[in-house]
Amino acid sequence: EIVLDPLGPAPEAPLELGGETVVGDRVTTVGFPEGRWTVQHGRVVAIEQSAVWGGNGKVMVIDVPAVDGTSGGVVVDEAGRAVGLIAAREPRTGNTVAYPMGDVVTSAHGATPGC
Repeated sequence: EIVLDPLGPAPEAPLELGGETVVGDRVTTVGFPEGRWTVQHGRVVAIEQSAVWGGNGKVMVIDVPAVDGTSGGVVVDEAGRAVGLIAAREPRTGNTVAYPMGDVVTSAHGATPGC
């Protein structure tokens, strides 16, 4: 069971970054739409190379319904390590689309200051 208290004390340590995911990996998506926690468990069903989701890199598709307002939420692996950042809804299936966390971190380190 996952118990989350957004007003509670900060965690002892930040989330550890996980490695790359592969199709079939079990993951959990966590978001805070409309002021309530949403936690869903699923599997990575596809890794796609796509420019459709606002970038030129890979995205992972997760077999849980995308919930409005969870963009920016985290995807964690079974060990609780951050492996993705929720980005969008896959239009054909309604599944969650996420950027791999390694790509997010790399992009953030290369971002222009002030952006």
